[in-house]
Order: sequence, then C-alpha cells, then structure tokens
Amino acid sequence: MKQIPPKIWNAIIDISPVQFSVYDLVKHHRIFSSGLAEKILGYSYQELQQFSTNYYKDIIVEEDYPIIENNFNRLLNSVDDSMVEGIFRMKTKLGGIVWVRTHQRVLERDKNGKPSKIIASSEDITELKELEQRLEEEVGKLNAIPTKNLQELRIQLNAVTNIMDQFRENHFSSEMDRRLWGYMFSSVQKMNRVVDDLL
Repeated sequence: MKQIPPKIWNAIIDISPVQFSVYDLVKHHRIFSSGLAEKILGYSYQELQQFSTNYYKDIIVEEDYPIIENNFNRLLNSVDDSMVEGIFRMKTKLGGIVWVRTHQRVLERDKNGKPSKIIASSEDITELKELEQRLEEEVGKLNAIPTKNLQELRIQLNAVTNIMDQFRENHFSSEMDRRLWGYMFSSVQKMNRVVDDLL
C-alpha cells in the first residue's frame, strides 16, 4: 500500500473534529496529541501532559471515573485489537463540563504481548447529550398526558418533533444513539395509542 505523506496526515488531523492521542502505558503519560483537546477544554499542552500522568483523573467528573477505569482495564486485559468505547464528562479550565465520547484500542504490545501503547479518538458530544436529555424529558411529558387530551398532546408532539428534526441528518450507531432512537420509538408508540383511541 502506498504510504500517505506526512503533509496529508497533518491536513487530515487539522480539519478533523476529533481529537487523536496516543498514551504510553509504560511511562504513564500522553506521547501524542492532535491538539483539539487543548482547544475544547482550555488547558495548555503542558497542563494536559501533567493530567495524563494519572490518566486525567483530575479533570474527569468524579462520578464518571469508574467508566474510565473499566475501559482502561478492558484495554489492559485485551488479547486482540478490539475497540473500546466510552462516554463521560470532563471539566474545562473555566469550570464548565464537556461530554466526551472516546474510542480506544491497543496500538502496541511488548514482547510478552502486554499492551504498551493505546491510541484514542475523542469527540465533544455535549450538544448531542443535551439534545438527548431534552428529548428524554419531552417524551416523559408526552407519556404523562392522557390520550383524550388532544390539545396538550398536540403541543407535546410538536416539541418532540422539533427535537427529532435536529437529529434527522445524523447517522447513529453507538449505545447512546440507540437510546435516542428508543425515545423516538416511544413517541411513535404513544401516537399509535392515540390513533387507536380515536378510531
């Protein structure tokens, strides 16, 4: 296969909305970053390097750290190069919260087959998580409305439809994406019950 020139790789990284990084499991720190994390979280390169020595525990929301530990252990104990996905919250330098989705896999192993480096892609899904939470709330309200109250039902259906419109052009495949479609399916079921009552 023809090798891709570094100039092209650099351009791909520059235009990508995804953060790429490589973590050294032996030295316990990040050895490569595409730089997007610095822009999203607001920390300097040096600060993120320091955070990486304890696998970012200082900037991950405490309740979500078990997700990181679980994924980390799955990578350490993996015998193949399977992908590990995680969704968790990180703290920004200005005190905000960013939802992050990561995909990680083993990049290199030592002579005994033990993982020595992992590669990861990370993306900011804060807007998507906020839409998920709004949709969950609206579907909850929809399910609480008596099927005979058509006026309230119409208002709530419009709210759900507006949120669904914001997802229309996206393609989903992860566990979170399936939950989103589950909420939409719940709405369809509710509408079907209304139709049944009207017939």
